[in-house]
Amino acid sequence: MVKNAYQHLGLLKSATLAEIETAYALKSYQQTDNKQYTEAITILRDKTLRAKLNVLTPFYLPEKWTMAEINCLDESKLVLDNLHGKLKPIESELAWQNMLSGTAYYYRGEFNLALENFLKAEVSLLTDCHLHFNLALTYTKLAQTEKASAYFKNSLPLLDYIELGLCYQIFSLNRKELADLLLTKKAVDSKAYWEVLEILNKEQNLSLAEQVWQKAAKEHPDNLDLYFYVLQICLAETDFTKATTYFHLLNSKFSSSKPAREAARLLTKMGLDWYYNFWHLQEYVTAIKILGQVASINQKYEKLLAKSVTAFLQSQPKNEDKLKIEPEILKANSFCNLY
Repeated sequence: MVKNAYQHLGLLKSATLAEIETAYALKSYQQTDNKQYTEAITILRDKTLRAKLNVLTPFYLPEKWTMAEINCLDESKLVLDNLHGKLKPIESELAWQNMLSGTAYYYRGEFNLALENFLKAEVSLLTDCHLHFNLALTYTKLAQTEKASAYFKNSLPLLDYIELGLCYQIFSLNRKELADLLLTKKAVDSKAYWEVLEILNKEQNLSLAEQVWQKAAKEHPDNLDLYFYVLQICLAETDFTKATTYFHLLNSKFSSSKPAREAARLLTKMGLDWYYNFWHLQEYVTAIKILGQVASINQKYEKLLAKSVTAFLQSQPKNEDKLKIEPEILKANSFCNLY
């Protein structure tokens, strides 16, 4: 069997332009020269297998080969299969050459030429989801979002959980579909949830982030770091009351754990910053309520709460404002018997 450049590349998801060119060069190697071939393919595979997942990288895998299958392949076996010509033949080499050429142009930033080659490949690969993903990426680069969205829909089954999160940043017209998948598809591990939560925080979709967190925490009830991630969501929402409520619920479940101690430290620092800012702005009611929550986390600040309440009451505030912080007044009163 005559292997094409695509097959020589070793069924990899991503490669640099130089690696693609190397794959073409490998076509000239004789199968009988096992040493030279093995050295070349090993160097190529070592570089690409260690590459970090990047959803912005075009695919050029045939539809029948999934990333799950490839990730489970033993590298030495893959090399031997290449050497002995055991890879399944591809019906049309030209389509895959167009796919590789499109990928090369994409890496160069020549997106019109990339699109031209991908569209040529589409003539033979009408239903290939990986090609559709390449077209979606390319149309996105060309600011043709509606065409990108149409092609991207066909690629959704390809994506793992982290890739769904990454695509949430890229394909603005498909966010509803992506959000639904993030809430229904299961991640392979807690780290994948963590990375997606980071993306959603960055995108300021905190409501979706909280729903994803609830799903992740249910699936990984003993993962302390993940369990306390909701506090970051609350702080991003600038909702200190909500953060404090979550903290007490989580602390009751994981008391004296390292995440609980770190969360207490973080919330104390953030709460004090907000308290001083609001106090400086003469927003005394808000400042005292926040300080009351800080004191519920760290008793060290009960004395500061008492002093703040005393100063506030001495300013002769309105009765309606006093009612708003009645719990804090009672707490301060019990602490130092103000009345």
